[in-house]
Amino acid sequence: MYKLLLTFCVALTAGGVWAQDANTVYYFSPDWSSDGSQIVFESGTDGQLSIFVVDIDGNNLTQLTDTEYNDEGPVWSPDSKEIAFFSNRQQGKDELPISLQIYVMNANGTAQRRVTHEGPALEYKPSWSPDGSQLVFQSRPEIDPGVHSLYVIGADGKGRKRITNGQFDDASPEWSPDGKLIVYSQSIASYKFYRERVEGEGRSIRASADIVVYNIEDGTITPVTQNKFNDFDPSWNADGSEVYYLQNDTQNKTLYRQKLGQKDAIAVADGEVVSNSGVSRTRLSPNGRFLVYNKEISGKHGLYVYDLELKQERLLVGGP
Repeated sequence: MYKLLLTFCVALTAGGVWAQDANTVYYFSPDWSSDGSQIVFESGTDGQLSIFVVDIDGNNLTQLTDTEYNDEGPVWSPDSKEIAFFSNRQQGKDELPISLQIYVMNANGTAQRRVTHEGPALEYKPSWSPDGSQLVFQSRPEIDPGVHSLYVIGADGKGRKRITNGQFDDASPEWSPDGKLIVYSQSIASYKFYRERVEGEGRSIRASADIVVYNIEDGTITPVTQNKFNDFDPSWNADGSEVYYLQNDTQNKTLYRQKLGQKDAIAVADGEVVSNSGVSRTRLSPNGRFLVYNKEISGKHGLYVYDLELKQERLLVGGP
């Protein structure tokens, strides 16, 4: 929609939610197209985030959304014809700005439509079912402190269904390639707002976070990890046999992969990809060779691609 010249810094106007520095450009939430040729992501300055797409060689950087609000968490549909995302756009004057809702648009940024209509609520981090007919996402009412449940809804906005019951805090769901499982992060449910938590409580909650899978057919939940570390941001490899996830052990952050049904996790690229760095999201390419992730180095954010065969990292967009 909005074509930009390729640069290593996208200049956008200011907003307000993610602010750290009015001049800082952020790059978050990368996701691969189904053929591995493009990356969709969010970027912006001082809280005004928009959605962009770029070719894997760094060419054809294109802005897809342009609003005064935040558009975040873009994910390609299985056929790469559509992109789902979440936004704090207001539908009406009586809708609180803090409300987050799920949207879907064509891959070129046209035909943007709202899918969820709960409010005030935080509904975000969508993931497509393999057939492209449904979305799974995390949600919590804004009046309810930090406990999320998972919901499934049709891409047309119909058939909303809650699949977890709030017994735990359930976050970052991702549908398996065969459509039978949903992987997500599960931690202790704390019915307190962040500012009300006593010292050490947040640390205990993070340490309780494990990766689990939800069985679509029978509703059973099976743990993938069971440890005292913070396991988060799970995703699948192409055939659904392995789960990738980040782990914080208070000293280091490491990317692991683990086969379903096995207890032993393997540090990806010997732990070199994200150890001691500002990485917050990783996604494996469809062919399994590359990782894309956002990383902060000395206050500069960027998207990077890591070649798992050659063990080489290169900057895609942004960065120092």
